[in-house]
Amino acid sequence: MTVELLTMGAGDDIFSSFGHAALRVRGPRRDIVYNFGYTRFAPRLLLDFIRGEARFWGAKESYRAIVGEYASLDRSVYRQPLRLSPAQHRRLARLLDGALDHLRSTYVYDHFRDNCATRLRDVIDRATAGAVRRQLAGRSTGTTYRQLAREGFAGSWPLLLATETFLGRPGDHVVDRWEAGFLPRLLAADLRRVVVAGQQLAPPPELVHRRRAPPAARGDPRTGVHLLWLSGLLLLALGAASALALRARRRLLAAAPLALLGAILTFVALPIWGAVLLADLPELCHNELALLFWPTDALLFVLAARARRARFAAGPLLKAYLSCRASTPLLALLGHGLGLLLQRPLVWIFVAAAATAPLALAVWQLPTGTERPRARAERTQPGRSTDPQEGR
Repeated sequence: MTVELLTMGAGDDIFSSFGHAALRVRGPRRDIVYNFGYTRFAPRLLLDFIRGEARFWGAKESYRAIVGEYASLDRSVYRQPLRLSPAQHRRLARLLDGALDHLRSTYVYDHFRDNCATRLRDVIDRATAGAVRRQLAGRSTGTTYRQLAREGFAGSWPLLLATETFLGRPGDHVVDRWEAGFLPRLLAADLRRVVVAGQQLAPPPELVHRRRAPPAARGDPRTGVHLLWLSGLLLLALGAASALALRARRRLLAAAPLALLGAILTFVALPIWGAVLLADLPELCHNELALLFWPTDALLFVLAARARRARFAAGPLLKAYLSCRASTPLLALLGHGLGLLLQRPLVWIFVAAAATAPLALAVWQLPTGTERPRARAERTQPGRSTDPQEGR
């Protein structure tokens, strides 16, 4: 009896962009594949992912059926026979049968910590008495979860932008080779680094089926970062336009960009805070962007409404609020400099500063109070009495 690692290349849809892995057990009258990547693709699957409630399970199928299935999906398939002793092969097969026990087969999916590849990594580690973890843990890959996610989503700018927005502080942890095993291709590569009984645990992958179509087009993995720089520049222009219109007392020119700026900032803040408050995954609920974007930025609609009515004044509370908002990017930058904040990319600090700093400067130059400047000027005009009895 022997056990082989099977790795499947990326497909054309987003669910297959990171590849897949399974274990094949070969023996007399036995050639089956243990696969831990099954789930129900229901409409609420994405919500379950966000809340940390996505249920996956394992099952076994014939090797021929698995290869045929991935060939029909036009995905490459590779095999790597594990170089174990006969006793270790038998133990690994027993562990796989135990892992498919009804009570243990179903698990809560975590893309980085508990998925189809990490389940295989863990069972191989147990079969080798912990040799895999001992030799891979602590050996840095020099890359982070965020960088690896960017590579997988490189063909989709919305997912790259979502990666930069919702993947929080844990996403910038530099992973070691044990942790990197959540990706099938890295698991296949790193098992070759493990030595058991004086030899490599796995040889180079052997091609079983080659994808017929050319590789799916992959874009720049930093497209999301580039879009954030562009968004920051647009927000800077919008904030500057609002500030200039406020200073010039242009009613409509001030109200429209103020309302748009408030809508954008609120639109960014609400999903971030929603994930922080509702998600169970640490990658989503520990998001430092909540320090930069606040749902209370909807208060800008109040300032826009006042400008629409030509009430170019700001009370001390509004001035204090916008001053606080303009200072948070500077505090975040200081926090990064002191090592208290870790989350990347830092372009988010520029985005927050571009949206708030020009506006705060302009609002501080507005008079305090609610009177219209023209009416106040008329009441204080030299030589004009304010006594209602005068002149009768």
